[in-house]
Amino acid sequence: MDNTNSIKQLKRSLSEMSAIMYRIYVDWFISARPMTESEHIACNMYRMMLFKAKSIWLMSKGIVIVRTQKGIIPDPSTMYPVLRSMYELLFLFRCMFASSKNDKERDLLLNLWKIKGNNNLTQIPDEMLDEESANKRESASEENEVARREIRELIAELTMPQSAKDKIENIIDPNKNFPTLKGFMLEHCEQSDNISDFCALAFSNKTKGEELSGNPFIYSRYSAHSHPSYLGVKHFEEMYPNKEEDKYMKEILEHSCKYLICFMEEFCEYKDSYLPFYMEKEKRINNIMSRISQD
Repeated sequence: MDNTNSIKQLKRSLSEMSAIMYRIYVDWFISARPMTESEHIACNMYRMMLFKAKSIWLMSKGIVIVRTQKGIIPDPSTMYPVLRSMYELLFLFRCMFASSKNDKERDLLLNLWKIKGNNNLTQIPDEMLDEESANKRESASEENEVARREIRELIAELTMPQSAKDKIENIIDPNKNFPTLKGFMLEHCEQSDNISDFCALAFSNKTKGEELSGNPFIYSRYSAHSHPSYLGVKHFEEMYPNKEEDKYMKEILEHSCKYLICFMEEFCEYKDSYLPFYMEKEKRINNIMSRISQD
């Protein structure tokens, strides 16, 4: 299949997959029991993933700079940041939800993530905050204290080596702020579900890049096209007509489809109650997956 038809088919696949994902979520949500905080976070990630994919589909249709202009210009340089955020969201979901063996592990990782996020607010100086923001910062500090207590209680209940406990204590130390977003993950023994280690993974982690995209340096590639860096600006014109437009558009659409499908599959593993709704659409999903692989 030539690149033009391949891109057309990928756009169709992304649109169909987004519609299926939305329908499954609506059917599941109607029947869902009251959710825990952890479940709410997972569902929010699900919806964010869906919206990002749909945004890429809309942007792939191209833009018109002025109404009188003939032709529509696709803009891969604007789609890359959204694709990168899909990768980040899948990365975090896999770390916190898909790789966890039980609710206690999930709550531990979620609380670590919460502390890390709140640190971005607690570090803002007084003089830069209005009254409402100052109150939010105070609430964030209190929330972090509760999270630290819960983390220590969970550590006591879970079986893990002292080295892993020490790493977690370092992360939650209030005197050490690590605002940079990372994925937290518990590693397990091969022969059992016992925890063997704890690790904080950067989005540029080569192993995760290989797992999610077949490319260990995929995050660096996304970043190069997302920031006004030397490489991003230098290669800007390569993305547009008469250059390498088809190459970039095909990559963006392929990865968008794959991330969406991967997220759905891992959501199934996390939520057993979701599986029957997924199974109802599995034949259509498999057909889309086959179409993507052929493209």
